[in-house]
Amino acid sequence: MNAAPRPLSRFLNPRFWKRNLVIRIRELNTNATLIPKLIRVRAKAPADNLFHCCVQKTGSQWIRAILADYRTYRYSGLLEHAEPNAAFFLNKLTERAVDKPYPLRTIISPLYIDYPSFAAIPKTEKHRTFFVTRDPRDIIVSWYFSIKHHHKPNPKIEAISRQLNEVPMAEGLIISMDFLAGDGLFESLRSWADAQSSDPRVKIIRYEDLISANARAVFAELFAHLEIPMPAPVLHAVLHDYSFEALSDGRKPGTENLNSHARKGVAGDWKNHFDAALLSRFHEANPGLLEDLGYSND
Repeated sequence: MNAAPRPLSRFLNPRFWKRNLVIRIRELNTNATLIPKLIRVRAKAPADNLFHCCVQKTGSQWIRAILADYRTYRYSGLLEHAEPNAAFFLNKLTERAVDKPYPLRTIISPLYIDYPSFAAIPKTEKHRTFFVTRDPRDIIVSWYFSIKHHHKPNPKIEAISRQLNEVPMAEGLIISMDFLAGDGLFESLRSWADAQSSDPRVKIIRYEDLISANARAVFAELFAHLEIPMPAPVLHAVLHDYSFEALSDGRKPGTENLNSHARKGVAGDWKNHFDAALLSRFHEANPGLLEDLGYSND
């Protein structure tokens, strides 16, 4: 049976062209001859590489989408580049070695890695880096819901996903915390705590600030660090297009959808799910972590 013809009105919608242009850029992001034919570069960032470093559940795919947007390319001249080695992601965060430099004139996003492993990556002096940190208690809660309800299956988390669906939430959060500890996540967060003070090319960004009422100013500061001279109105339009409401079919931050990658869009959700026993267990397993990362114990 032939499919029904698509309405011609979609071709009059600017969102159709923008969406398809972004997809085309991602498909061609390693082709230095075709990309310039699609997008005219208005400014070039001076860095050879930009590195978006992080751990899981810090808005990594959301930030990657912003960095891969055609308007970011237009004002940076840098092509998106994802880590191509699938085995890289199966290793612990503290055991992810990269022995070859990434292609020049690219934005590597996201790169889930600890600071010592990142520092060992071969790269030129002309690079800029930012690391997105987050309250580790919120990471635990977000990871729990993600793995339980909608994360794409992979060999690393397939068994634990089944386990989380078989036990009460309180037990599931303990399992999640222990898994993340074993994967080196909390150690990785701590490893980046002083990176900004030791290397001016590194900037630490809090996920909570990226989703705050002051997000425009925070992103402007980040783009200034990356030396991407995107005009404020353009940046504001990009952030609007990738806002929580835009990515969640109109839901307001705080309105939960367990089956969505954009589940809730707020900070501090751990307070709704941590009991005293779990909080005590977290502090015993990670002494001083919140203080090192600049978060309150409350």
